[in-house]
Amino acid sequence: MKWLILLLVLVPVSSWANCNVKSATYQKDGVMSSESVTVCQNGRTPDSKIKIGDTILENEVGPTDANVGYFKHKNTTCKLFTERQGRDKKLQVYHGVICQIDNSPNNWMVVDKW
Repeated sequence: MKWLILLLVLVPVSSWANCNVKSATYQKDGVMSSESVTVCQNGRTPDSKIKIGDTILENEVGPTDANVGYFKHKNTTCKLFTERQGRDKKLQVYHGVICQIDNSPNNWMVVDKW
């Protein structure tokens, strides 16, 4: 009789507390591809992850509650975003605007944040 052995590795939650995931999906020669990288660090979580002027992937920020979608500003595609962070045991929600850089589907610049 064959047995299936399931090995569970338990990792303390604190070791996963400061992880960043960067993903990109792109199309080349009619083939869709996706890449994802997860980087985790021990230690204190930074106060603000995303700052005005940062280049990010579109999925590094969350959608906004306003049903605006994409919009054009000076012939550039932009969109609103939200960023949620825990601060002093409370949830802090930031809002902002990101715009595509050089019409690249992967690179977005944070142009405003409040």
